[in-house]
Amino acid sequence: MYSLLASDNSTPIPISEKAIRQSITLGTLITTLGEDAKKEPIPIRQDDIPRHILEKVVEWCEKNKTDIPLSLRNDNEHQEELRCMVIPEWDHNFLQELDATEDGLYFMTVAANYLEIGKLYRYCCKFIYSNHIKGKSTESIRQYFHEEDDFTPEERKQLEDENKWFT
Repeated sequence: MYSLLASDNSTPIPISEKAIRQSITLGTLITTLGEDAKKEPIPIRQDDIPRHILEKVVEWCEKNKTDIPLSLRNDNEHQEELRCMVIPEWDHNFLQELDATEDGLYFMTVAANYLEIGKLYRYCCKFIYSNHIKGKSTESIRQYFHEEDDFTPEERKQLEDENKWFT
């Protein structure tokens, strides 16, 4: 059994070996360290991954520990398969629960990317696209991501003129 230590240095979070291997980063680390990795908690020094999100990452990894880990790398061979990937019901409910909390889905996506948990990262991206981007206006998407429109009126007009064919 391994344990992870959140950036707040609170109580370590236990995680099984099969579950920790869902993370390419942590799987590589425990392979490199061998048995020494079990002696001390593995610190996750990323302020964008609060403890409650790290606990949810562990929950997801434990639930999916028998799955083959996916890489985050752009794999051209499996693009169509990834594009058509359906989020299973349990994972969809898991992400919906995170989406109901302020920035929960954002932090989970950051954690999945940072820890290289490919399947979770893809599920997060697909969920965000399906629920918050698809069919939305540029302004709605900008609001969702808390982004400001940094174009001047002149730049906006030029973009609209150049892209009339698109609208």
